Amino acid sequence: MDLDLLRERFGPWLVRIKQPRRFAQEISDYLGTLPYRFAGGVKGCFVQYNKGEKTRRQLPISASTPLAYMQKPAAAFSVEKEFRFVVIVSGKPSQWLGEDFLSLDLGRRLDYVELL
Repeated sequence: MDLDLLRERFGPWLVRIKQPRRFAQEISDYLGTLPYRFAGGVKGCFVQYNKGEKTRRQLPISASTPLAYMQKPAAAFSVEKEFRFVVIVSGKPSQWLGEDFLSLDLGRRLDYVELL
């Protein structure tokens, strides 16, 4: 893992989450306290570096929808080996959150997260 490259692409604060399921559950629990409509809780996925490639089979809509948050082009991004936590809010995020991203503060130090 090239930490310098990751810092260049994602910023100076890199963390390793040692218990990703626990982290996802804590985020899901926190989101349950908010008045917004989240669909399906927190999902985790490895990014697939095949965006723009052709496939021979037709994907059903249920399988093609997650590609919006799961794919990146291989040429520019495959070195990242990214894992994402995904939260889906009903409607346009700025309708509910005032922004197109979600900031959250769990209010305490997470003992299973390591700053790299």
